[in-house]
Amino acid sequence: MFMGWIRSMLGPFNAVLDYFSKYPEQLTFLLAIWAVVYYAGYLQLKRIEAKTKALVLRESSARLRKQPGTSAQEMYEAVYPLWAAEFKSWKYWYIPHRWDLWPVKPTEKNVSDKLPFTTEWLAALLEKNGVSLQPAGTPAPEE
Repeated sequence: MFMGWIRSMLGPFNAVLDYFSKYPEQLTFLLAIWAVVYYAGYLQLKRIEAKTKALVLRESSARLRKQPGTSAQEMYEAVYPLWAAEFKSWKYWYIPHRWDLWPVKPTEKNVSDKLPFTTEWLAALLEKNGVSLQPAGTPAPEE
């Protein structure tokens, strides 16, 4: 009964189900290839994330030495253009799509779908690494 329901949903694609039922090793091969491609994209995304974190920490430390009391929003506005410019020089082939079903080209938008490069993310990353920022709306300390 369940297979009848599946076959009714597949319609003319029943032939695909019949083919892979007859030759399961080919389906296994295709799924193994997909898994390798997915894992390679996952590793590339992790490298992009590591480079992004290193860039944010490096640039934030330099900016805070020059301008102590910088808020998270100001830090984001200073660091994001630097990240975008440097990101273009990183040569990665693909990353997993935001639904993790197929590979996509690593553009700023596609990476931001997987890695939330936002003010909140930046503030949390810096706080996790012991860098304190000025709370939003608080005036910077006078020197």
